Amino acid sequence: SVDESAVIWGSAVDEARAPASVTKLMTALLVVESGADPFAQVRISAAAAAEPIGYVGQQKLYEGEVWSVEALLTDLLIYSDNGAAVALAEHVAGSVPAFVAMMNQRADELGMTSTTFENPNGLDETGHVSSARDLLRLGTAVLGQPRIARIVRVKYVTFTPGGRVMAVRSTNRLLGTFPGILGLKTGDTLSAGQVLLSYGSFAHDDFLAVVMGTNGHMRDTSSLMGYAIRAFGPQDHFYSAAADSPALA
Repeated sequence: SVDESAVIWGSAVDEARAPASVTKLMTALLVVESGADPFAQVRISAAAAAEPIGYVGQQKLYEGEVWSVEALLTDLLIYSDNGAAVALAEHVAGSVPAFVAMMNQRADELGMTSTTFENPNGLDETGHVSSARDLLRLGTAVLGQPRIARIVRVKYVTFTPGGRVMAVRSTNRLLGTFPGILGLKTGDTLSAGQVLLSYGSFAHDDFLAVVMGTNGHMRDTSSLMGYAIRAFGPQDHFYSAAADSPALA
């Protein structure tokens, strides 16, 4: 429960695993916290344009295109664009290594003790790991930023960089299909498997759920959210103080 900080259920929550593109939530958090002007113009570098796409058929950024910070942030969060992560990292910190250092510092501040970032987009890289508990901490921080919370609930968006039309759909297929789900971020790589950090707002409470290393992140998240809705009713708010996060196994 987000409101009561009560843990409903968990398994292996401190196991270090590859977080895949859920990493992009930290990138987005730092962009917003840096105070970067949403309307600032960013010219796409060769490095950003060269980042691999996440899946066959995914559209990408092209070197020399000019995007606003807000458009890149939206592309990052909705369409999981790997190049957008690099472009934003370069804009905010001057280089990807400098931005990654900021990511790890912020992770330390949030108490993400099982997390080490090696890049801003979550592509497979040795040592790039997090845990379910840490991703919940990241999710809580992200929900404190209305700008990000607004973007991650969008299902469709169209960009027009340089006049070309780039119409995209959110990678989160639970948006619009599981009533109450309002984000947050999907992930899927060869090493990570499927990952999903979700936020849902329901009649009696709001919940964060995370699944890592699964082969059915939408299915498993639906099961977790359904369980939480059934298990944590209005009466449980009186007892939620007894639910202690460190007890989560």
